[in-house]
Amino acid sequence: MREYPFSIRWQFATKSKPTDLWPLISDTNRLFKKIGQLPIQHAPVSQDLPKGHREYTFEQIHRLDIWEEEPYEWEAPYHIKVKKTYRNGLFKNLLFSISISEHEEGSAVAFTFSGDARGYSSKFRVKRLYNSRLKRKFKKVLQEYDQILLTNDSHKNNGTFFLKRNYGKWAKLTEELTEFSGDPELSEKLVRTIKDSDFTVLKNLQPLEVAKYWDAPLHRVLDILFHASKIDILNYRWGIVCPDCKLVQQEIQQLSESTNPLYCNNCQKEFELDFHNSILLTFEPSPIVRKLPDKTFSFGNPARQPQVKMLQYVHPGQKKFIKIKLEPGNYKIYSDKLNGIVYASVSEEGMEHATLTFNKLYPNDQHVKLSTNPNLVLHNQTDERIFIKAEDLDWKRYCVSASEVTSLQQFRNLFPRELLRQNEKMKATSVTVLFTDIFNSSSLYNNEGDESAIGQVINHFEILRRIVREERGATVKTIGDAIMAVFQYPADAVRAFNRAQDYFKNNSSSESPIYLKGGMHVGDCTALTLNNTIDYFGNTVNIASRLVEKASSQELVISNEAYRCQKLRNFLKDKQDKITVSDFDTSLKGFEEIDFEVKRLSMSKSALRLVV
Repeated sequence: MREYPFSIRWQFATKSKPTDLWPLISDTNRLFKKIGQLPIQHAPVSQDLPKGHREYTFEQIHRLDIWEEEPYEWEAPYHIKVKKTYRNGLFKNLLFSISISEHEEGSAVAFTFSGDARGYSSKFRVKRLYNSRLKRKFKKVLQEYDQILLTNDSHKNNGTFFLKRNYGKWAKLTEELTEFSGDPELSEKLVRTIKDSDFTVLKNLQPLEVAKYWDAPLHRVLDILFHASKIDILNYRWGIVCPDCKLVQQEIQQLSESTNPLYCNNCQKEFELDFHNSILLTFEPSPIVRKLPDKTFSFGNPARQPQVKMLQYVHPGQKKFIKIKLEPGNYKIYSDKLNGIVYASVSEEGMEHATLTFNKLYPNDQHVKLSTNPNLVLHNQTDERIFIKAEDLDWKRYCVSASEVTSLQQFRNLFPRELLRQNEKMKATSVTVLFTDIFNSSSLYNNEGDESAIGQVINHFEILRRIVREERGATVKTIGDAIMAVFQYPADAVRAFNRAQDYFKNNSSSESPIYLKGGMHVGDCTALTLNNTIDYFGNTVNIASRLVEKASSQELVISNEAYRCQKLRNFLKDKQDKITVSDFDTSLKGFEEIDFEVKRLSMSKSALRLVV
């Protein structure tokens, strides 16, 4: 049958910059729904598809098109494309791409459709399909995105008038949530979000995204989401992601439903659950409040992997030119078929141009320094096609993990049965463990008397819990006058310790203000349910607790593993007029055969002292 090649390109001007447009345009599930595409579903016809490829068809029974879809390729925030190969129907193959280029007044956005159509009549059918009406739909979507960015309300949906008419229902929900949570501002915002938002957004409410669009602290957002879940306005669920591709492989309602190991359909291999890094919290409206259609318009869209800034296929021998925009931080650039990883440190001072070579001769890791807007050349020196990813290593920017949530006191109070199965042990990798203790507890009791001192200690626990929480940590337990807390990163733990010590030093009304001492270490732990709470065990915990013994008043002793955190070093550099850093070697009880190199962070530094 004769094939008809075609190429159609529409370009529109927008007032928004590429970095602002990207979170909206990269959500192709939402985009395709807005332009009127039919919902799709999996159609597993073939048994030997290449890795990452999927087969789909339209949900409508009168549309029999079946196509094989390659993984999306993208360069954030400038380019997206996806290729589809059809088994039947109008097209033999179709390449859809979106290009975003920046100019002084905003961006130029181009949508391109190219490929081959089947049969002589296809020439006219393609023109009829990509008509001026569809073009106007794309233009209208971009105008809506501009308006969304202007009002900073990315959840807004213009097609929910039938929901808005029932004013009494939404007012009652707002009143109930306000009474239960004690937060009228966020109660009103949440109910308005549920009422007005596009259902494609509501099916996967991420706490961090909600906090960003509400311009509210994460701890307040989590509070309102927990309270709304308790009174059945929302449902929360746990998404289990593959540690390699970071795609959700399973969703469970309770942690006790988790099983090990799991299989990743995308990577085609098993993986072990990681309590700290692979179990993520999301929300959606309860069906009794707003029932969401069970429809999907795009399964592989880049918005599902916001931490992946680039994904590209590179053919054997090919040199591919890439332009991406990155936030300062640490990234890894790697291939699916090679062992070596390129670790990139991104800053304004990094290289603007770099060639990254991928071959089988040099399997070792490499390190490069890149600018925030680098031009890259990806050179594939292997004899097979490979895909190459650039992934942000700061997972905390995109999700809230089970380890962060389950140690929050508010969550424990509202959902006391949300625990791992009894006797189940689960690994938790790269956990930052902080112990704090009261350095002057004896003098506090002697000077203040038992009753007053106990009151101050209890108050000190409440202040520590609040500050730990605000720095995205979680208090695991109290032990005497000490607390144990876990964090995503060492910088957050040091920031929390410093804030707490400043508070106690500057807000004490007694003759004996509280002085803290602390210890911190980073490493792998084991999470399990003990005494109706989730606790952490292992050498990482033991070392952190022993380091407290080496600290004096207003001091935090941290391991060298913790000090390697670049964010921590940046924080200490900014605080060099208030925090002294010094090195020393020590041995720890229970680890007598090991000589530990540690850092002492002193928070009592005067303004005239210098950093060691």
